[in-house]
Amino acid sequence: LESIRSANKSKQQDMALITDKSAKLKERISEVSRFRNHPASDEADLLLTVLRDRTDDAELRKTAAEALGWFTYSYRKEYLLEQLAQILPSETDAAIQNEVKKTINRLSGK
Repeated sequence: LESIRSANKSKQQDMALITDKSAKLKERISEVSRFRNHPASDEADLLLTVLRDRTDDAELRKTAAEALGWFTYSYRKEYLLEQLAQILPSETDAAIQNEVKKTINRLSGK
């Protein structure tokens, strides 16, 4: 039981770090990158929030888009594809737009 509490506390701290714009960018990017190895479906919305936030760093947003590409077995895959399809046309950063396209292709098996 203590292990579960500890894991939940750690998860909450990690999620807070990702959205904390005053935190070091390198640490935020590192936390987002961890989703590649542990794509937790219930946290996909956090990555979408980061991706949509144009006031945030472009490299962090691109990393969020790339991390979403690892949710290939998520029960929310169709939802993610819909959200990414909505984000794509309005994205102005070419690198982020390219990563969103790659992520859509990964999730759709292309």
